[in-house]
Amino acid sequence: VMTHPKLYESRGAQYYKDSQTTSFCLYAPNARNVWVILTAFGNEEHRLQMTRTIEGLWETVTDKAKPGRTYLYLIDDYHGRYMLRTDPVSFSVVHIPEVNQVHSVVHDETIYQWGDQNWMMHRS
Repeated sequence: VMTHPKLYESRGAQYYKDSQTTSFCLYAPNARNVWVILTAFGNEEHRLQMTRTIEGLWETVTDKAKPGRTYLYLIDDYHGRYMLRTDPVSFSVVHIPEVNQVHSVVHDETIYQWGDQNWMMHRS
């Protein structure tokens, strides 16, 4: 049995502070084409073509998707259907009332410092 315990480290939107770029990676083995749609207030601002790599993965890198940027995936399947989808491994989503949709959000995971030191010091 193949498991992927840390897909969130390689899939979805990964923001890199040093280069100020975001990579997007989506598993869509039955897609003919995939785009990342960068949105603002529910409206499309940029459409980025993704490249199919191995085993049904689609990838692209951009400097247009900073933390806080909303996005969706547009998937063209082999039956001619176009489907807008949220990112299944996004760290954050937001409801966009202007279009009554939920969009994924690019997130910089380094801004939140995880830790339980305070809890460990005060536990019973």
